[in-house]
Amino acid sequence: MSNRAKAAVLAFLLCALAIPCISQDFKRTLELSSPRMNGSDVKEVQKRLLNLGFSEIGEADGWYGPLTKGVVERLQIFLGFSPDGKVDSRLWDSIFKKADSIVVDYLSALANLNMVNHKSLPQRLVQVPSELSGPGGAQIVYYEGKSGLKLAVHTGYGDIGYVESSLYFIDRQIYVLVRKSYYNMDPQNPLMDYQTFFCRSNGSFELKEGKAFTVEYSSLVTIKLILDMMDRPH
Repeated sequence: MSNRAKAAVLAFLLCALAIPCISQDFKRTLELSSPRMNGSDVKEVQKRLLNLGFSEIGEADGWYGPLTKGVVERLQIFLGFSPDGKVDSRLWDSIFKKADSIVVDYLSALANLNMVNHKSLPQRLVQVPSELSGPGGAQIVYYEGKSGLKLAVHTGYGDIGYVESSLYFIDRQIYVLVRKSYYNMDPQNPLMDYQTFFCRSNGSFELKEGKAFTVEYSSLVTIKLILDMMDRPH
């Protein structure tokens, strides 16, 4: 099989994973509790998370435990929700109901993203020149695999906190950007804000509560900085 044919098969499989085949209707908000919640609805969520590549959940056993809560929080960030670890009707609909084509493509990209263990890849640190960074300086860590760059994490420091921007490279023209803003430096009680963007050759979008809203690519200056700094010596 040619490389082009293999790529086509992979794209088809990822798209299939992004579209749920069967799901029950929303019944209740799922969350970590004592005693633990369990049931077929929990199992449906776990199976969906596994389909989207969140393998750290383990198996779909139907019990809503700490692993499930943690993965739901990650999913919420990727979909533009506030990460509270709860599956309410809005999040349920985002992963089970028919979405527009942009969100379907995004979920396919997310499944692709989750196939890579990014933090196990070789790292390369680049310091951002002072004229391009904030008042507290900035740095970028590049995570590169055998097939090329997979992740770049830009951290910029300011007077009242810092911003961490993780740029995931799905392929040469598709990126997922997750921006985390920390508004104070107290590690015990940080004030955090999240933004998630999906960028491809025919448009850029911000994810908000499972929906995609068009944004100007030129406004995502962090992406340009990360790409411009890629070839700087470390």
